Amino acid sequence: MHQTEYDQITGLFNRKKLYEFGLREFQRYFRYKHNISMLIAAIDDYELILERYGTDYTNELVKSLSHELEIFFRPTDVISRYSEDQFAVMMPETSLEAAKIVGERLRNSILMMSFENIDGPVAITVSIGVADMNGINEFGEFDDLLQLAEKALENAKLNGMNQVSHYN
Repeated sequence: MHQTEYDQITGLFNRKKLYEFGLREFQRYFRYKHNISMLIAAIDDYELILERYGTDYTNELVKSLSHELEIFFRPTDVISRYSEDQFAVMMPETSLEAAKIVGERLRNSILMMSFENIDGPVAITVSIGVADMNGINEFGEFDDLLQLAEKALENAKLNGMNQVSHYN
């Protein structure tokens, strides 16, 4: 495993590798016009969980979530650890409508998971933002797609967390 390509805690691709795949997929999009959707999921109340249960527990939580993502998504999707509390998934050949459905299924799947702690089970929720290539012109960049998904994620958090929001 190349350390420069993978997150050390989860084993998922890191943000740099996501960007590398994204640039390549963007070129394919502009040539063949096959849609790309981006999903960004953030652990709700991550800082509170970290403060209450500590780094070791939080790292195990992140590992468990990353394993769930690897099972949940298709082999053609690119899953990465986007930041300390966020995961990004690039879904080639996926419409915004399909991405919203996937996001909702993922949210429900994580909601049903149980994360054990010495105090008992801990319920975890995620907020999810999704976006696709609609609205990005021929001069657009991969960063534009990421920013749209980030805006959708921000809306999900501002509207109460534990939900999927989309940018259109």
